[in-house]
Amino acid sequence: PPVGEEVKINPKNILNIFINERGGILIDKDVVELKDIRSIVEQRIAENDKLIVSIQMDKNATYRMMIDVLDEAKLAEAPKISLAVPEF
Repeated sequence: PPVGEEVKINPKNILNIFINERGGILIDKDVVELKDIRSIVEQRIAENDKLIVSIQMDKNATYRMMIDVLDEAKLAEAPKISLAVPEF
């Protein structure tokens, strides 16, 4: 969307991945391992072709971990990936 314009997205079309400051990964509040992200994202895309993967990270998390999670989402062929600021 143009700058300043908000687009409402149905929450069921968003897969939230959060990286905490210690490198722990949560997908929709479930703790997961990095090696499992690709299969989880692939499964969710098979269930919902409008899925947007939203990667959020704690301000103290490492950049390397964000890149690793992003790579796994790309390998799962996520059609849309968002890097977002956590809302809490």
